[in-house]
Amino acid sequence: MQKMLLILIAFFSASSAFSQINKGQFLVGGSGSFSGRDENSVKSTKLTVSPNAGYFFMDKLAGGLNLVFDHGRTKLSIDQKTSGTSYGISPFVRYYVLPASNKINLFAQASYGWGRGTMSSNYSEGKYKVNTNYFSFSAGPAFFINRNVAIELTAGYTQTDLKSKYDGSTSTSKNKNFQAGVGFQIHLGKERK
Repeated sequence: MQKMLLILIAFFSASSAFSQINKGQFLVGGSGSFSGRDENSVKSTKLTVSPNAGYFFMDKLAGGLNLVFDHGRTKLSIDQKTSGTSYGISPFVRYYVLPASNKINLFAQASYGWGRGTMSSNYSEGKYKVNTNYFSFSAGPAFFINRNVAIELTAGYTQTDLKSKYDGSTSTSKNKNFQAGVGFQIHLGKERK
């Protein structure tokens, strides 16, 4: 493990990477995250995959769209379990903190989104239709392995408001989750001289 860490440090130190986070450039990539909650005898897990595309409107500040696909499971008791799948879209704003010349940069990202999906449970027949609104904030380091490609680690918080419909009745709930994720971004555009 220590040898691998030393190799990675040497690689990042030796590479002449300069990130492209300047006005007029693009980013394309994606991320995956896993979140879980174990509170008041309720256990839930959620896996999210989110491709994205964005544009730098100013140096170090980008805006764009995430497509969001997620699948989650909740265990309410020994006998009661639910699962669901949803998809959505969320505009985002991302800010890089350090100068563009840094090989390792820090960023923060906020987004607000809308989604739809279905849920099913082992204690009722049929599927629920679910509409969601969610707010997400994440931050972490971006490791530029060359001028155009960055590997990212994130930690964040997501709050989701769910509105489900089943057999003519409607219910609402709110979920709050902390999450950890990994992703990559490809930065495109002309290099600024």
